[in-house]
Amino acid sequence: MIIVMKPQANILMVEHVIRSFQKGGFDVLVKNGDGKVVIAAIGSGNINSVAVERLSGVKTIHEKNDLFVSTEGKGFVEAHEFLKKWD
Repeated sequence: MIIVMKPQANILMVEHVIRSFQKGGFDVLVKNGDGKVVIAAIGSGNINSVAVERLSGVKTIHEKNDLFVSTEGKGFVEAHEFLKKWD
């Protein structure tokens, strides 16, 4: 799952979203640059995307859970490659 934060999202908002996904059992990868913050939730955790959309600072959510699910530890490599397009 990819979460794009609003440009005006502050660090506390970003950290809250990250913690929410970590509590849901996801590994999290954050891409930050040029005023954009993109969060990749990696794995097969459980979280309500509607509830996440309501969190302060969240602009959009792209649900593609199977993109980063990996049983061989390749999820972070796949996520890194995918997030390159957000540069």
